[in-house]
Amino acid sequence: MTRFIPVFADDPEVDAGIDTGLPDGRPVLVRVSPGICEGWGECHKFASEIYPIGADGKVDVHVLEVAAEYAALARRAASMCPVRAIQCLDPVGTQVVEPR
Repeated sequence: MTRFIPVFADDPEVDAGIDTGLPDGRPVLVRVSPGICEGWGECHKFASEIYPIGADGKVDVHVLEVAAEYAALARRAASMCPVRAIQCLDPVGTQVVEPR
């Protein structure tokens, strides 16, 4: 299931210097593997509006399309996941962030 959400970051310019290899103005599809997420919360620290924490202490998102203006923030937060539970895909399904 894909949800379209408005995201309100405190500082949408926080990722201005990140080169993601994608042209500006494109949304990103976020996919979280709930079986891999261990609840570290690193993604939530960077983008709590995109990666809310559920009652179990893990990210409460499975599939989500993030608006273009917040795509860089979503990608940066995803790259912080220490267990690589988050994939960020371009609109045609190609992974655009290799988790660390």
